[in-house]
Amino acid sequence: NFSDLWKGYMKTLGGKLGLKGKALFHPVRFCLTGRMSGPDVGDQIRLIALAQANIKSDYPLVTLKSRIDALRSFSLDEAKKIVEESKAKQQSQ
Repeated sequence: NFSDLWKGYMKTLGGKLGLKGKALFHPVRFCLTGRMSGPDVGDQIRLIALAQANIKSDYPLVTLKSRIDALRSFSLDEAKKIVEESKAKQQSQ
């Protein structure tokens, strides 16, 4: 089941990076969706994968491969910076 695979992937990624919770999920969400909040990322990825097979090529759609490539190229230092900026913004509100 896709949900179980996604949760397993995120748990493994978090273990490798030494991150969990928002410190892990916010940068991943940002890389895959371009947003710091929103619906469950696993659900969004599943929809993207399904959409790729059903949407005509004349509609703008960032492919799942492009999103995963963006995630792979995202540095841990940059991810931590984004999380810290997000925390600072939340505290100032």
